[in-house]
Amino acid sequence: AFFFGNYGDRIGRKRTMQFAMVSTAAGAFGIALTPSYSSIGILSEVLVIAFRILGGMGISTMIGGGSWSVESAHSSSRRGLVGSSFALGLSGGVMLAAFPAFYMITTLPGAVFLGYGWRLLFVAGGIMMLSSYVMISYTSESSIFSSIRKRNETSRAPVSEVLRKYRATIARLAVIQAASTGGVYEIASFTPGFISSLGFSPVYSLFALGIAAAAGIPVRLAAGSLADRFGRRMVITAGMILTGAWAIPYLYILSFVSSPMTVILDEIAFYGFISIQIGVVASMFSEQFRTMYRYSGTTISANFGQFTGGLTSSVLAAYILYALHGPENSWPYIGAIMLVLNVISIA
Repeated sequence: AFFFGNYGDRIGRKRTMQFAMVSTAAGAFGIALTPSYSSIGILSEVLVIAFRILGGMGISTMIGGGSWSVESAHSSSRRGLVGSSFALGLSGGVMLAAFPAFYMITTLPGAVFLGYGWRLLFVAGGIMMLSSYVMISYTSESSIFSSIRKRNETSRAPVSEVLRKYRATIARLAVIQAASTGGVYEIASFTPGFISSLGFSPVYSLFALGIAAAAGIPVRLAAGSLADRFGRRMVITAGMILTGAWAIPYLYILSFVSSPMTVILDEIAFYGFISIQIGVVASMFSEQFRTMYRYSGTTISANFGQFTGGLTSSVLAAYILYALHGPENSWPYIGAIMLVLNVISIA
């Protein structure tokens, strides 16, 4: 965010997004082609971490694409809806990862999937990134950014300036981002291990995640449209209230999971409430910053929030699950983490 944010506000949103696509694709292809530990030893782990960082740099930069989508709105009264289109891409990406992974895990022999099947998923992801690069080539730069560049009003050091002028704004937005992405991390990275500790196959959580992402698409569109009518703050607050209210029941239901359908319905509800927040993030965040700092401010705020959300809903939640010896004792406390995070975000 710090590195690419400067470029997003100096050379343009479009070119920076293209750099992000290439970085993400390189990371995906690199992981797919890394030899196994049995072949090259510890070097394989070093390479996987290096390629993961390279891909992560690209992913973190693409969050700023939300400001580009908002600036592309033909009318200021439609920025919320147009901005929600960026959130649709996130749901689409989850679907395109979850369903193929579920299919391969459940149909391929275990040795085949562990041998090369998982590598095909990373190759597919890299190809999608390069395809996105080509599609971006046929789009135009943000007219709003282009106008300030023509007037020579761009900042020479946007990251340092936005950190100096918008510290409080960045801190507030980071907490708001943590509330929404923390919920997504809980579903995607924590829930499979949670239900696995109950003796239930975690692969069904993967399928449920794909279904929930599909159900989240109309929710995000509706949230963006409602944000144009009633305001960003009102809609995102409603999403926080619903997410916080469902945080403890979500894990309570999972702790007594009885069928794949239970997991699917529970994840659809939780993901749907989170999607209300995510559908408004692009317009709300980008409108907090002047054009000359918009890409930097949005990207830095979102990534601080991603980091905080990941720590609370994945790392801390996993530790509580371990420390309290399983889901039977830990689910109320883990749910309370997400509840508290959303309460703080509302404040």
